[in-house]
Amino acid sequence: ARIGSFSLHELTSLASAYATMVLQDTAILHSVAAVLVENMSKMTTQDVSKVSWSCSKLLYVNEQLIDALSSASIDHISEFQPANLANVVWSCAKLSNKNEHLIDSLCGASMNLVEEFSAQNLANTVWSIATLGFTVTEKMEAF
Repeated sequence: ARIGSFSLHELTSLASAYATMVLQDTAILHSVAAVLVENMSKMTTQDVSKVSWSCSKLLYVNEQLIDALSSASIDHISEFQPANLANVVWSCAKLSNKNEHLIDSLCGASMNLVEEFSAQNLANTVWSIATLGFTVTEKMEAF
C-alpha cells in the first residue's frame, strides 16, 4: 500500500506502532511525515499528541513535521485534554524543542486544566519543563 493512500488515523496509528516497537525505518517515517505535514490542518489534538509522542519515542527529528506539530498545537491549544498536553510537552523535552511560544501555550493550557491532570501527567509536565531548562515557577506562575 502507498503511504499517501492511508487515512490520517491510519498514519498516526502507524507512527504509534513504529514507536511502540521502536522501529527506525527512516524511509517510511519520512514518507509518513510528509503526508502528515500536508494534512496537519485536518489532524485532531489527539493525532497531534500521538505523532508528537511517536517522534519522541523514536528520537525522530524532522524539522518540517516538528514545526507543523508545534503550530497545530498552538492553534488548537484550548482543545487539548490533559494527557495530550502532557504528551506534547514531554515530546518537546525529549526532542529538545525549546519553542518558547509553544511551551508557554502548553503551560498556560496545563494550568487551566491542572485539577484534571493525573499524577503521571503532572509529573511528566514538571519533568519536561525542567529538562528544557525552564523553572516550573517561571513557566507556571505566569498563568
